[in-house]
Amino acid sequence: MRQWVHGVRLDFMDVQEFLQSLRDDPDYRVQIVHVHTEPARDPVWAPLPDGLLPAIPVFLKELGVSRLYQHQADAIRALLEGDNLLLATGTASGKSLCYQIPLLQQLLQDPHATGLLVFPTKALAGDQAEKWNGAVAGLPGVEDPRSLFAVPFDGDSDASDRRVARDSARLLVTNPEMIHANLLPGHSRWQRFLHGLKFVVLDEVHTYTGFFGANMANVIRRLDRICEHYGGGPRTGGSLTGGPRAGGPREGAPQYVCSSATIGNPNEVAELLVNRPFRVIDRDSSVSGTRTFVFWNPPRIKQRQWRGRRSANVEAHELMAALVERRVPTICFSKARNTAEMIYRYVRERLAAKAPGMVDRVIPYRGGYSGHDRRHLERQLREGKLLGVSATRALELGIDIGMLEACIIVGYPGILNAFLQQAGRAGRGRSDTLCILVGIDTPINQYIMQHPEYVFERPLERVVIDRDNPFVVLGHVHCASAELPVTGVDVQRFGYAAPLALDVLEEHKKVYHGGDIWYHASSEQPAFDVRLRGWGDESTVVTDIQSGRVIDRLDKYRACAFFTRVQSTFIKATPTMWSSMTRTKTWSRYARWTSHTIQILPRALRWITSTRSWINDHSPPERRFWAKCMRGSIRPSMNGSGFTRWIASLSILPVCHPSPTKPWPSGSNRRRN
Repeated sequence: MRQWVHGVRLDFMDVQEFLQSLRDDPDYRVQIVHVHTEPARDPVWAPLPDGLLPAIPVFLKELGVSRLYQHQADAIRALLEGDNLLLATGTASGKSLCYQIPLLQQLLQDPHATGLLVFPTKALAGDQAEKWNGAVAGLPGVEDPRSLFAVPFDGDSDASDRRVARDSARLLVTNPEMIHANLLPGHSRWQRFLHGLKFVVLDEVHTYTGFFGANMANVIRRLDRICEHYGGGPRTGGSLTGGPRAGGPREGAPQYVCSSATIGNPNEVAELLVNRPFRVIDRDSSVSGTRTFVFWNPPRIKQRQWRGRRSANVEAHELMAALVERRVPTICFSKARNTAEMIYRYVRERLAAKAPGMVDRVIPYRGGYSGHDRRHLERQLREGKLLGVSATRALELGIDIGMLEACIIVGYPGILNAFLQQAGRAGRGRSDTLCILVGIDTPINQYIMQHPEYVFERPLERVVIDRDNPFVVLGHVHCASAELPVTGVDVQRFGYAAPLALDVLEEHKKVYHGGDIWYHASSEQPAFDVRLRGWGDESTVVTDIQSGRVIDRLDKYRACAFFTRVQSTFIKATPTMWSSMTRTKTWSRYARWTSHTIQILPRALRWITSTRSWINDHSPPERRFWAKCMRGSIRPSMNGSGFTRWIASLSILPVCHPSPTKPWPSGSNRRRN
């Protein structure tokens, strides 16, 4: 079978033929230890629900949808009737369409209605916004289609974009952090949006687990409180189609839609997050091709029990290169940025020798890219211009990344829902797909290689959320007091730990208790001190101190490691300086770290360049240890192309080779780190 995308021919993969070719290869004869096949599934179709506006079929046509699955029709009908909805169907089952149609119906009927789409990652948010905007741009009978556009509101949005979102957006695409630290603390500037809020969509709710889930549940408590304050979304009298309904949401509360494909207790999690009942749609009626799972165990090359097998990264890059050579769109998931970049480099080198024309159709993808670079990569993926991507978990969630037919997972992710999410990135519609799990030489991976029933014969993990955790409630009650005075009703809203939290805040003079109301009494903004995902999610920006240009963004843990590595590298490289300067002063000659920014000084940037060939096997040691320092956990034996891409993201200056008149500090040219 042949398919053409952007003038490029893509071949649908014959999975069994590919696996047989691997078995016939002497180098891969023993690696396949288990094959599990899920049969294809036929679709169950349903007509459009009654009461939809004439623009809805046009919207579906723009999305390339000719008819609905049964579970989509049931979900749309439930939302039109005014219920809160929980979608728990499989990956690639069209869950987004279930809430897009009722949301569009509401926006068209009520010119003051607004909607809030909350996604845990920027990639997923950008994907959904681009699809929506492309479909609503051509709707007939709409005077200004741009008024229906989904407006991204995240860390990549500059001041003007945020002002547009605040003043005129009717559909906001955002993430939990922006609601917590921007929208809620500045709710008075969002009065128009909050007053008209009719829908709140929480996608991929399986990510809201543990500490993150507890924080998210309290963010929803605060959002409901603000919505009730502005009287947004009253629907207790009827449904979107005009009929009566009973048991609707309370006055001022928007409708909620939660969705996830991989969760063991979806209804319990949704009710814990939002604190209200849901109608559950969990019967998947979408079409699916045959899905083949292969467990691939690298051969033993050393006679020892620990670390005696061939590298999983080597096995994965060879499999990925073989698939790309056959023009099979493939994604390879790794656990770390270093590994993703390494596999990308290995695949490029292998393709350069066997299929040079495909080298530029393979890319890496990880967190930390600038907004412009990330959107460019995501657009290439969606448009089918690429054949391979080596990614971290940044692409794990439900982003539609084109015509992928194969997925390689390097090492078991640790939980079943993450494994199925990664496997679900490949395969859309009726096409057959292949997922290869490459085992790492660790106890858990080797156990799974020998006991595949651990993956295929047990239920999904249950998500646990303790929304009344006193330590979590303390921070959010403080945030709530800064947004609006806390009343007795609010104390009940935040659970049994709220009275104790208010006592602690009052004791530390953070709130003032007068009558039955608690008022914010401190000067700080508490939202900036409450981290939703943990301490490490705090962003640190690496900048050029001269121009102010942002080089990269790191979480706090990576920033600490980066700071320490660069510091220790320069101290090793400059023994004469160390004898006369303190550690702080030595480091300050090369970089400075404030609370949220690492500033690289020109003295250090002189040794960084964007030229890919600048570092190679024959480069002086000083260039190599700079690369090691910038790259992170790269072994000294690895040469230029292994870390040049990461260095390129740090590049500020054009090519600047060390000047003979300004040599590297004494002693460094003899060190080989």
